[in-house]
Amino acid sequence: MPPPPRAGFVLYVSVPESTTATALADVAATLHELAVDALPGAETVTALSLVPGGSDDVRRIGERLTDLRLISGQQ
Repeated sequence: MPPPPRAGFVLYVSVPESTTATALADVAATLHELAVDALPGAETVTALSLVPGGSDDVRRIGERLTDLRLISGQQ
C-alpha cells in the first residue's frame, strides 16, 4: 500500500536576468530558514532551478497546477 499523500507547496519566483547566483542562493537560504521557523517539525527542502523563460511562464505554471486544492487544517 502506498503511503498517504502529504501536503506541501512550491514557490515560483521569476527574477531579473541581472540577479547573481550568490543573490539567488542567499534568497533560497532565507526562504528555507523562514519555512523552518514557520513550520517547526516539517521536512523542508530548498531547490533552485535556472531555466530560460518568457512572459508566459506564470500562465504555463498555472496550467500545470489545475489539480491543486486547498487542504483544510481541521480533520
